Amino acid sequence: MIMRYDEIIKKHYSEESKKTKDAPESTMLDQHIRQAEVDAIWGALAKIAPEFKGGLDALEIGCGNGYLLSVLAWKLPRVRFSAIEFTEELLEIAKSRKLKNVELAQGDCRNLAFPDESFDAVFGERVLINLLDAGDQEKALQEISRVLKPGGYYLMVEGFKEPYENLNEARAELGMATISMPHHNLYFSESAVEKLADWGLEPCDLGTEPNFLSTHYFIARVLHEAVRTKDSKIHNTHFVKFFDQVLPRNTGNYAAIKFYSFRKARG
Repeated sequence: MIMRYDEIIKKHYSEESKKTKDAPESTMLDQHIRQAEVDAIWGALAKIAPEFKGGLDALEIGCGNGYLLSVLAWKLPRVRFSAIEFTEELLEIAKSRKLKNVELAQGDCRNLAFPDESFDAVFGERVLINLLDAGDQEKALQEISRVLKPGGYYLMVEGFKEPYENLNEARAELGMATISMPHHNLYFSESAVEKLADWGLEPCDLGTEPNFLSTHYFIARVLHEAVRTKDSKIHNTHFVKFFDQVLPRNTGNYAAIKFYSFRKARG
């Protein structure tokens, strides 16, 4: 298979680092999606933190340019953060932020360089979909479970096939072109979340619905596209922001990006 997909991923994100540097838009141009992801992870960590009287140890896999960490380290100063990033250029940008109480290192989520049961929480934004082999995705999930302490939490923000297909069906009904899956991503099936139970990870409710972005995706990629004129603005328009504010956020199942939270079984 060589060029191995590792090289494809590093090339893509190396180029991304040059384009967006330390901006919030790194890896995600849609500001609403990025903010919703940050709020979901921050809200979940803030909710579970009081359970850990000695302080919460959290690991971010695939920290990118460190934007999410910069928000979390400011909002949750008592949490001890560790983070890994696969792409050296993004890691250097994250390090340049000089965040307090954050340990950063180059790393691979398929082979986490941490002892068993090291962390109270593991989280990431759209990281495992960069593993272009289903077996490698499973290996990464097993590694996440391995480094979690019993009773620890995994916050999963990843891409899923079924809502992606639903969105394209809605677009096709209006004569719109299919949105192609990014070449550097392999989306999960929604049924894949059930398999996490094999590694001791059981679903739990931390206050964010899995389809927390569904309405936004429909507004931005169907409704907005239907009324948008040629050569007009695509991302982050007032049109989309207005409907995001007045409609419930979790209508239907149209957002490829979903949020799931899991807790590792005790004992």
